[in-house]
Amino acid sequence: MTTHEILQLDYRLKENQFVLDTVLRKIKPFANYDGEITTEMLEKFLSICTNKYEVYFRYITCSFDKKSYDTIGYYSCEVEISIEGKVKQLETIHAGSIRELFAKISIFVFSKIRNGNIKLKFDDDV
Repeated sequence: MTTHEILQLDYRLKENQFVLDTVLRKIKPFANYDGEITTEMLEKFLSICTNKYEVYFRYITCSFDKKSYDTIGYYSCEVEISIEGKVKQLETIHAGSIRELFAKISIFVFSKIRNGNIKLKFDDDV
């Protein structure tokens, strides 16, 4: 299953929750953790990513659209990178809950880092 296919999964279905949680456990900080991966853990992972890599998360929004999630809210977030001082949007990720959004962003960012599409920040002060 590709990263793009994983991002399209409907987290309201139990089997898709299992797929997302299985994929999350392939990310180093979660690989040896046996408990539930919480929203706070995902948020901390993403915070570390923004401090270490040229990746940014912008415009987390909540919308209500009958066509998308049967009258419940859905969330979206833009994932951006910085290349030579210019910001480039990589993806807009959509989800039915904040936890699902952070899980999908984590999977997407991990995939891009692993493939070399998101570079390390270089701190000139070190």
